[in-house]
Amino acid sequence: MKMQDLVDKYLRVRRDEMGQRTFDALESLLTRFATSWDKTRRTPRSLDQDWVREWLYEVRQGGAGGNGKAVSPAYYNKTVQRLGMFLKYLLQRNAVGDSFVLDACKPIPVGEPKEYLRLSAGQVVQMIQTCEDPWERWALAFASQTLGRVSELVNARIAHLHLDKGELYWYRRKTFDQDMMPITRQLADEWRRWALVYQDYCGPLDRNKGWFLIPRRYSTPLGRKRWAYVPDKQPTSLSQLMQRHAARITGDDAFNLKGQGVHIMRRSMARALYDRLVADGVPEPTALNRVQVMLGHSDPRTTMIYIGVQPDRQKRNELLMGSSLLWVEDDNVVQLRSVDNG
Repeated sequence: MKMQDLVDKYLRVRRDEMGQRTFDALESLLTRFATSWDKTRRTPRSLDQDWVREWLYEVRQGGAGGNGKAVSPAYYNKTVQRLGMFLKYLLQRNAVGDSFVLDACKPIPVGEPKEYLRLSAGQVVQMIQTCEDPWERWALAFASQTLGRVSELVNARIAHLHLDKGELYWYRRKTFDQDMMPITRQLADEWRRWALVYQDYCGPLDRNKGWFLIPRRYSTPLGRKRWAYVPDKQPTSLSQLMQRHAARITGDDAFNLKGQGVHIMRRSMARALYDRLVADGVPEPTALNRVQVMLGHSDPRTTMIYIGVQPDRQKRNELLMGSSLLWVEDDNVVQLRSVDNG
C-alpha cells in the first residue's frame, strides 16, 4: 500500500467535517506529502520522524511542491497541525512503525499570542435566553453544554441522544476519540424546547432516520413558515452564528471576531466550568484535568492557555511581586566592612 492510498482513506473520513476551501487545502498538503514519500519507494510503515522533519523543513523553505518562497510561521504551523493529525490517524491504525514520528511536528513561535474573546457565564446565559430564533437558540445552547468543536456539533445526530440514560454519544473527529457525554439539565430542557419546533417543521423525530440534532436550514419566501429544514444534512455557518451573537452581547463588531467562531463558546464555557469547580473546593490540578477531558485536549498545557488560567505563573507572581527572591530582610543583612589597602 502506498502513502497516497492512506491519504485517500483519511480524506474520506474528514470530508464532511469542514468547508470546501479547508478541505482543498488539506487535500493539497497531504497529496504533496504522499507524493514526496512515495518517490522513496518505501512502505508507509517505514516512515520515521527524521524524514518528516526534513520534509517540513523543505516546506518551510518553499520546497516540497511549494512555490519556492519561504512560508510564514502561521502558515507553517497550520501545515504542522494538519500533518500531525494525519500522522496520529496513521499511528492509531498501526500504519507507521515509528511511534515518535509526531515529535517532528513542532510549531514555531509566531510572536505575541493573540487575545481571544472569552465571555462570562452570565453573558453566555444572556446570549442564549435573549435569542429569539429557535434554531439559533438550540445551536447556541447545544454548543454551550457540550463545549464541542464545530466538527463535533455538526455531526451529532438524534440517535446519539439518550435522555433516559442522561448520556450523549460523542465522537471527536479531530482526535478520533469516542465518549459518552453527560446530558445536563439545561441541555435536556433546551432539547425539549427545540424538539417541538423541529417536529412541527419535519414531522415525528425518528431516531432511525439519521437526522442531525442541528439540521441544515435555508430561508424560504413562500408559505407561512420563514425557514425550511433539511434534517438529514449537516448545518452550515455555525461559526458565523457564534460570532454574530457574541458581538450582539458584547457590543463589538462581528468582523473583529472573525476566525474565532465556535471556539468563543468553548473557551467561555471551559473557563466557567473551571471557576465553578475551584469555587466548589476542587483542587486546581483536578479542576484543570476535568476541563481538559471535557474539551477533549490531549495536553493540559493547551487547556491552560485555552481557558486563560495558568496557576503556576499566577502563584509565582503573587509570591515574588514586590518581595525579595531570597526572603532576606534588610535588617538581617550582614554589612561587610570595606578594607582600606592603602
